[in-house]
Amino acid sequence: MDLAKLNIKNIFSRLSALLLAPLRTGWALIVFGMAGFWINWLFTDYPRPDFWPYLWLLGADLYIVAVLFALLPRRWRLALKGLWHGGMYTLGVVECFLYKRFYIIYAPTALTLCLETNKGEAGEFLSSCFSSSLLWPSVWPWLLLLTVHLLTFAASLWLRRHPLHWKPGLRLRRLTTVAVSMAVVVYLAWQAPFWWKERTALAEFLVASNTSEAEKTSSSVFYSGPLRLVSAYKFYNLAQRELISLADNMQRIQVDSCRFDCPQIVLLIGESYNKYHSQVYGYDKETTPRQLQRVNDGEMVAFSDVVTPWNLTSSVFKEMLSTHSTDQPGSWTDGVLFPAVFRRAGYQVSFITNQFQQSNRQNKADFNGSFFLNDTRFDSLCFSHRSTKRYKYDMGMLRELSDSVYLNKTQPGGFRQPHLLICHLIGQHLVYAERFPKDRAFFHASDYRRPDITEADRQIIADYDNATRFNDEVVDRLCTRLRDEDALIIYLADHGDEVFDGTIGMYGRNHSADLTPAVLRGEFEIPFEVWGSSLFRRLRPELWRRIQQAKDKPFMIDDLPHLLFGLTGIVCPQYDARRDLFSPQYNAERPRSLKGGLGDYDKIMKKSEK
Repeated sequence: MDLAKLNIKNIFSRLSALLLAPLRTGWALIVFGMAGFWINWLFTDYPRPDFWPYLWLLGADLYIVAVLFALLPRRWRLALKGLWHGGMYTLGVVECFLYKRFYIIYAPTALTLCLETNKGEAGEFLSSCFSSSLLWPSVWPWLLLLTVHLLTFAASLWLRRHPLHWKPGLRLRRLTTVAVSMAVVVYLAWQAPFWWKERTALAEFLVASNTSEAEKTSSSVFYSGPLRLVSAYKFYNLAQRELISLADNMQRIQVDSCRFDCPQIVLLIGESYNKYHSQVYGYDKETTPRQLQRVNDGEMVAFSDVVTPWNLTSSVFKEMLSTHSTDQPGSWTDGVLFPAVFRRAGYQVSFITNQFQQSNRQNKADFNGSFFLNDTRFDSLCFSHRSTKRYKYDMGMLRELSDSVYLNKTQPGGFRQPHLLICHLIGQHLVYAERFPKDRAFFHASDYRRPDITEADRQIIADYDNATRFNDEVVDRLCTRLRDEDALIIYLADHGDEVFDGTIGMYGRNHSADLTPAVLRGEFEIPFEVWGSSLFRRLRPELWRRIQQAKDKPFMIDDLPHLLFGLTGIVCPQYDARRDLFSPQYNAERPRSLKGGLGDYDKIMKKSEK
């Protein structure tokens, strides 16, 4: 090739041809793909990312798909594009119907139900779908789009056989080519940073080796039906691998003996609780007056140095319920779930949760947090009874305690079966304003003298503090409910939340943030309180003394199973007294590893003190 002839005009012409080739062969793929995204958005209202940024991102994705089709041999292109369009329409219709009929989208729980059903159940399900009154409202928007698509396809075939006699002049064709080429270049350059960020996150998700790693990927990455299906399938596969590993260990649970030192023990798990917004931990507003009073009366002990290994509820639950600890080699599935040990020891174990219901309407986070609890093998091993309702406010959960199934039930012969109750609150989970009744609004934006933030941000702080004050009432009601029992309550949070504190000008959590002292204080340091009834304290003065003496010792809640085994006197191979906060053999020097080994809490905090 004569390089002298490759002038700027020839280079631009060839570049334009390359840019426009996907549009000539795949314009329908791009146009109707974006239209399908619009239909899915319009006819469903589940939580999802902003419309316009992801519509334009989808356009860039579809352009790349069109490039790939343009590279195919012409004899294959039409058939493969037909399969592509058929698949996309089918996925769109199915997800739209699933949402309207069952209020679910492509999620791991929905995929689990599909893969684990049998032929008979599948046939009955399809029959009920076709007879449903919601089928037509789900289908007609896609049927309309498909009709327009087929008409445009037929028109393009007709035009190939009957070309128009009018042809634009050479100058007009060149101007059109230049304009469209420049528009494509500008469009792709505009989307490139956003596209690279989202696709890098998608790549990290696809290579994740466990569910905790996979959950780090924001749900906004899976903004379309096909991507949500990819996400669901990945989570399903990872979960199945972890369940197989855990099941192998759970078959070998052994309990040598149990003294039943705590016949009624309640593990109360809060949510998104920043300890520095609690009066008990020195906050200057009256957010926890009831708990503070119990601490001052000597019936509740507040622990000062307790941290969580993760700032994700799902990851915390895995580490907290498993006897494996984060500073040990391996993963959480190398341990066993402590509720199953309690059941083997002779305890009745109940689980009341305002988040992890056994439901197909779970999102990714709910599934990742409870797939191992909802598996039928482990559910029956771990729990005597589970709640089935979700309440708008946590106070509703306490009403279930009136049901005798949650009480320390009296057995034939007058024996009262020991009971472990695990109570999982919604707590101060986002959105804060929805976590307390409006008539419980005690704080207002005007109560915060913070010129560094807006009034809207001050209202967010007020909402958080109101949720904390309402949570204080929930905790107090539970203590009152058990005041005449021989009972112990351990209250902790899964993680904290940022609430515009210190130098961090945000609320919620930043899962990709560096592990700085400020982040650790807001998101990893948690409240940890132990309440004992008057009867419990009177019958076990030595144990209560050890609890009080441990209040300033460092602790991480991944060692919670060992603490519970020690409290109740369960002797089993998994128990390690060096990890039991209330044991004389407790090792206060163990590393407190954060986020799967990304940092050591004590080293980070000590380094900041120098």
